[in-house]
Amino acid sequence: MCLSLIDYINYKSPVGKSDHVCLTWNITVAVGKPDVKQEAKLNYWKSNYDAISEGLQNYDWGMEFRDKTLQQNWSFLKDEVMELVKQFVPLKKPYCGKKSADWMTKQTKKLIKDRNQAWTRYRHYSSYRNYLYYKKLLNKTVQSVRKYHDSHRKKVIRSFKGNPKKFFGFMRNLQTVKLKVSHRVNNNGDMTVTEQETAEVLCEFF
Repeated sequence: MCLSLIDYINYKSPVGKSDHVCLTWNITVAVGKPDVKQEAKLNYWKSNYDAISEGLQNYDWGMEFRDKTLQQNWSFLKDEVMELVKQFVPLKKPYCGKKSADWMTKQTKKLIKDRNQAWTRYRHYSSYRNYLYYKKLLNKTVQSVRKYHDSHRKKVIRSFKGNPKKFFGFMRNLQTVKLKVSHRVNNNGDMTVTEQETAEVLCEFF
């Protein structure tokens, strides 16, 4: 590998009680596309569903769908629904920050921040005093992580009692490979190409 591809090597504090320094660096793998600014998303939790329902009731759907093909009816319904969505579903800004773990408390976050600062200070001024101060914060951080992580895990396990859906949802979030609808074989023996074709094959099967 060409060394010119690696840049900005940083020496981070060790993980846990390990004495091995963590290294992070930037590596140029390929020329990337320019960053695309994320657009605002629809916030369905704060939608006015009563207004949407009232808007849909203003149509005589029997008359609107008369003498039209299935595709024409679907396009008309979709356009009208999306127009109501634009009016009564507010937008929310995309979250750009880094999401921390559910069990992470403010106290633990502060300890991690202080530990990293102590490590940086020790890296710049390698004195025995700075090393002892870093080790002290390191031990406190490890104890805090173990304490709140175990407490959160026990709380989550207790919440599964009588709620199997929550258990299966929790297990799905732990999966590294997400399940998705793959291509299916249609009646002609050919593989489907689009998602619509796959949906039609599944509808016919069920």
